[in-house]
Amino acid sequence: MNKFLLLFLLVGVGLASYWTGLKHRAAKRHQEISQVQPFDLRKPNPSQHQASENKTTLESNRETSPSTATGGEISPTETRKQSREDLLRKVGSSDPLEQMSAFVELCQDLDDETISAMIEAYEKKDWKGIDAMLFLNYFTYAWAKHDPIAALEWSKTRDPFLEQDLVSEAMLSGWASVDPQAALAWARENKSPRDQEQKRGNELLIGVMKGMAETDSTGATELMKELNYVLYLDNAASTLMASAWAKGEQTAFDWVESFPEGKARNSAYEALGKRLIREDLNRAVEWVDSMDESKIKTKIARETAKAMVIRSPEKAADWVARMPLGEARSASMERVVSEWVEQDPVATAEWLNQFSNDQQIDGALAIFSHQIAKKDPQSALQWAQAIEDPKRKERATGYVKKYFLKKQKEKK
Repeated sequence: MNKFLLLFLLVGVGLASYWTGLKHRAAKRHQEISQVQPFDLRKPNPSQHQASENKTTLESNRETSPSTATGGEISPTETRKQSREDLLRKVGSSDPLEQMSAFVELCQDLDDETISAMIEAYEKKDWKGIDAMLFLNYFTYAWAKHDPIAALEWSKTRDPFLEQDLVSEAMLSGWASVDPQAALAWARENKSPRDQEQKRGNELLIGVMKGMAETDSTGATELMKELNYVLYLDNAASTLMASAWAKGEQTAFDWVESFPEGKARNSAYEALGKRLIREDLNRAVEWVDSMDESKIKTKIARETAKAMVIRSPEKAADWVARMPLGEARSASMERVVSEWVEQDPVATAEWLNQFSNDQQIDGALAIFSHQIAKKDPQSALQWAQAIEDPKRKERATGYVKKYFLKKQKEKK
């Protein structure tokens, strides 16, 4: 039975029982009350008298309470300080669940004192259980929502190779989630000299895009089109694809098609391919099969084949064998061979033997010969010599011969 239906029935039965009980108790009370005579108003009500005495005693106790008499009540400021100290201690705990719970609670309620305390703990490396990158990512994101300028000034003191890029991206993402225009203005004004010289676009825009993705996907997409460096584009596309996918598969496809031909479109296509492979591998296969031959098809087909061969080498091999001749099939075949030969070299060899000797399978033959060279250099040499392309054959046989000669020396 559907869980929600079962829950609904249980709640319904509970309410019915509760209502029946109410009616029964009401009738019983009515019967009991009818047997009890009202208090004689001229006589004191014992219960009222006792309640009055209790009230007098309570008020007397309040007047002599140590906390009020001596001013011992804890102020809100002191309570907050104690809570912060308790959470900071828990973040240093050996219990990972307690660590993360306390860490998240601190990040959700930042003030200047909490920020200072967290930075101090981080600098002293008091939190051995909290990964440094995780700390920098989440803490700086939250800090930028509270005080972005102070956060960004602090980021300039960090290691430019290990921390600075991550910190800047997280901070701009946090800032853009609450004030995208201010974050965007700052990012444009602080574009790095490296990006200016190499005309790669502005890396700082990636953080802004991430902060805008949920509330203004169109604006974030327009910013992505300003980038020109593949690593920047891939990073941005991954984030914006997650946002588009959350709205449905068709929205994700429409988003990809909104890009003109070029690097940004290729990155968007790759992001969609990775998402489909993760969410629905069969759908990814259908999509690859529907594509015209292109560089982007080759990339996505290769990644799809990799995911398939891990789950079922036979299914992956069958799919690749049915693909039309072209770069996509060659790349996919190489991926299948590189994974399958580790699991079952004999089955891999039998599968390769079904193809005619042409340059379309040269890459797969080279990979196969390389993979088996250490264990069986003589067979590997035979497979390398089956390669059609002269230059590729020379490279493959040269690689295999090193193991072949080594094996010959060992026999002597």
